[in-house]
Order: sequence, then structure tokens, then C-alpha cells
Amino acid sequence: IEVSQDFTISLDRIKAYLIAHPETDVIMGCGSVPTPTGVMALQELGYEPGEILWTGVDIMPETVVGIRAGYGAVNVDEIWSYGFLGTVALYMRVKYGATVGDLPIWTDMVGAHNIEDFVWLLGD
Repeated sequence: IEVSQDFTISLDRIKAYLIAHPETDVIMGCGSVPTPTGVMALQELGYEPGEILWTGVDIMPETVVGIRAGYGAVNVDEIWSYGFLGTVALYMRVKYGATVGDLPIWTDMVGAHNIEDFVWLLGD
């Protein structure tokens, strides 16, 4: 479904979808708004952890709450790097003839088993 970068709009759209489609098995948020609002929708509609699988991208305070409650896991990575760094490498090759070496990109799945290792990403 199309969501929004506004938490309220995104939450309302996900809840409306879940109500209209009770056969839903999985919610996957692709970003810093749809990921937390996905788990918020599950909680607000009274779903128990595991009834609908939840996953997404990014660590936000709401995603930490969802992970700790057992709703699912999220991926923490530098997702923009996959496209951006490739584009920079291509530009450097075409413009300067330079070949870019390895471009390390960090990624990890964060779930109930390791959430405490990642809460530092939220800052103070």
C-alpha cells in the first residue's frame, strides 16, 4: 500500500488495510515511517505478537518497542549506499577513469535476541 512520510497518515492507511484485508500474513515497512507505523498498527488493532509477521528497515523508538514486545525484527543498514555508492563509482569511472575498490556496507538483522546491542543508534 502507499503510505506517507507522516506518521498519522501512514498509521491510518496501514490500519485501514489490515481491517479490509484480515487475511494479511506479513507487514514489511520500507523506511523510517512505514516500519514503525506497521507495528503501531498491529498493537493498536490488538494483534498479538506473531499473528501477523512484521519486519522493516530502520531503528526508531517505536520499532524498538515492537521488537522488545516480540512482534518481529528489522534490518539496520545503510540502504541508500547500495544505489548512491554505485552511482558515485560509475561517475568516477566515466569522468576520471578511476576504478573504485570494495565499498563496505554494514547491515544486520535486529530482533529480540540482539536489540539491546543496537539501541545506541537512537542516541540519548
